[in-house]
Amino acid sequence: MANRTKRAGPERAGGLAVTAVAMLSAVVVALVVCSAVLLILGHHLRHDQSVRETVLNAARQQALNMVTLDARSVDRDYDRMLAGTVDPLHADLEENRAAARDALHRSRGTSSGTVTDAGLVELQGDRASAVVIVDAVQTNTVTRSTLSHRFRFQLDLTRQGDRWLVSNLESVDICGSGSSTEPGCAAGQARTATPGPTPRPTATKR
Repeated sequence: MANRTKRAGPERAGGLAVTAVAMLSAVVVALVVCSAVLLILGHHLRHDQSVRETVLNAARQQALNMVTLDARSVDRDYDRMLAGTVDPLHADLEENRAAARDALHRSRGTSSGTVTDAGLVELQGDRASAVVIVDAVQTNTVTRSTLSHRFRFQLDLTRQGDRWLVSNLESVDICGSGSSTEPGCAAGQARTATPGPTPRPTATKR
């Protein structure tokens, strides 16, 4: 009886060792799986952030293109504007091209802008929406006048290949519409601005 008990001791210890090894293996496998999941999640998060930044950069650039025109380079400026768009906005801009060129040539004017803020409103698959705030300055060298505006653009974007292009656009002249309390709007801007050398951005959303 004593001998049988002594022999059972090593057998029991061996069984415990096998159980410990199995548990350790399970823990290692679980850690590997968790690490793989975290790596995949991290990749998706980085990809999503990259897409968001790409969309915002496209929205900022197109909003800036909309207010950047010069009588001396109007065709080149307009081509740059069109390059960032698709229909229906592209068709609307093409239709307005001759009027914009004539207005700039008559005033020998310029228009330039600075993006002051931008935010992503929505991102779903190949479609997105963003809001961009642009401070713009328009000059008319014939009348020697300068007008300042603060535009709030809402842009709808569509992904085509590796590019995000603007398909629809709406804008409001925040300062010119009477919102003198808006940060950056001077008291003298709290009125409807008279037409500058470039066509005023208008709602083109359909």
